[in-house]
Amino acid sequence: MRSYEWPILLFCGAIFLSPVNDAIVKLVTVEMSIAEVICIRALYCACILLCIKNNVKELTRTDIDTLFLLFCRAALLSMSMFLYIYSLSFLSLSIAVSTFYLAPIFVSLLSPVFLREPMRFNNITFVLIGFFGVLLISEPWSADPKAEVLLVVIAALSYAFFQLLTRATSSKAGTLTVVTVQHLALSIISGVVILYNFKVTHHGSDFSRIIKNYSFENLMLIFICGLIVLCFSFASANAYRKTHAFKIAPLEFVAIPSGVIWSYIIWNDVPSVSAFGGIFLIFMVVVPRNN
Repeated sequence: MRSYEWPILLFCGAIFLSPVNDAIVKLVTVEMSIAEVICIRALYCACILLCIKNNVKELTRTDIDTLFLLFCRAALLSMSMFLYIYSLSFLSLSIAVSTFYLAPIFVSLLSPVFLREPMRFNNITFVLIGFFGVLLISEPWSADPKAEVLLVVIAALSYAFFQLLTRATSSKAGTLTVVTVQHLALSIISGVVILYNFKVTHHGSDFSRIIKNYSFENLMLIFICGLIVLCFSFASANAYRKTHAFKIAPLEFVAIPSGVIWSYIIWNDVPSVSAFGGIFLIFMVVVPRNN
């Protein structure tokens, strides 16, 4: 097996598990704000990472310019997360999901510009097939689109630049350093949002809730989220560092049919006929193409 194949397989496995994190976040945010969940989850991850031998030493050896780029990378991810989750207050889930998965298309189109990677027609073709599969699963035509969809487009573009920066910094720092800075930065940024909420109230928004005493059950659920996100962070960073971004981008679509599968397992939600068509396109056409 070639050197980049294991990272790609691990990336697909991590993406398959990522909907479990989404399900837990959906459950926990009934009692906690999104900013609190992200902050606590990032702190869990950062504490685990800082306990790894020689990790702190590697961080101190990393030059300031690289640390700044890695912090910007985490800031892009943070902006993507907050904009996407905030948009769910205004948009149907189907519209939000299908719009957010413009991100792999953005990665494929922008990687030749920013990373000087070769653009191939077949790569764009399979990304578009994957996006069509997403549309079949999420069925955005069943809901009325709104102007707030632009928030999700910006979130998708932010996520695309996050992954492009992952690839661009691949020679500047190790995967462990990249992931550690990511979670430290996420904890700082989400912490700032929490502090901001003490002074400003946004009626009807999840961000406006006052910090309460956290239950042990919620803290344990967030810890499980942290472990899943940690696996995904390593798998994603490693995959994008090992091979061209346009090769990895179509595999992002695996999250959508995985979400349908986990939704059936957890909530017994039976997918529609068109959803099965989308799952077939992604698992039987897009993913094997990257084999």
